[in-house]
Amino acid sequence: MVTVRESEIDELIAFINANYGIDFSDRRAFLQQCAKKAMARHGYDSFTACFEYICTDFSGRLLADFISGITANVAYFCPDLSYFDFFKTECLEKHTSSQPMLILSAGCGTGEEAYTLAMLSAGRSQATVLATDISTTALERAKQGIYALDSISNLPADWQSRFFVPIKDDPEWLKITPEIKSKVTFEKHNLAADGFDPGKKYHAVFCRDVMMYFDEKTKRALIGRFYEALEEGGFLFLGENETLNENDTAFKCVKPFIYQKPKL
Repeated sequence: MVTVRESEIDELIAFINANYGIDFSDRRAFLQQCAKKAMARHGYDSFTACFEYICTDFSGRLLADFISGITANVAYFCPDLSYFDFFKTECLEKHTSSQPMLILSAGCGTGEEAYTLAMLSAGRSQATVLATDISTTALERAKQGIYALDSISNLPADWQSRFFVPIKDDPEWLKITPEIKSKVTFEKHNLAADGFDPGKKYHAVFCRDVMMYFDEKTKRALIGRFYEALEEGGFLFLGENETLNENDTAFKCVKPFIYQKPKL
């Protein structure tokens, strides 16, 4: 019987936290399963030896695949459209600049949020979305733009018919239309460690239900990077389980879970 020692899980938790800023200390059973799957895949009976093999892979692909399997997530489209009303009225409709409107979907998972933002900005040719995630598995799925019929059930009926095309011979699956796909760019990015392109300033940053997995040090650093990445007057949208202490940041809360970078 394949076993993974508790000390090996401790070391894995520490590795993920140190390199990716994510705290998996309360998901030990899940990590046990991930470790066992990796051992079976690579033919090891010791997780320590297996993980050493993964980490020393010169291409970096094995480690990327392993971390992707741990962090990949799946979501439904826009479970609460009312959350995006503020974005539509205060960001999209009030954007009068001739400069392109840049939107960041950080920790985009399999792309549902990013494509929702693109749908909201349909018809506005200068509005584009950059969607990032650490999981290569999730990003590959997002780039395909193929989703199960039941995953879009929360979207308005006119959106379902306008922005999705049934896949031939399999009506239970739908594909995002080229119009919407063209508005979204997907990139791999480690929120816990990597900075943002200093040549870009975003008008809106969405990072919902991501930071709750980070430790406090990582959260503070990321909030600082978001602040620098935003245009003056730009907005940061967090998840309903995440709040900022306004005494520790220059952001101002304008609505629950929505923060603004003040205009100078």
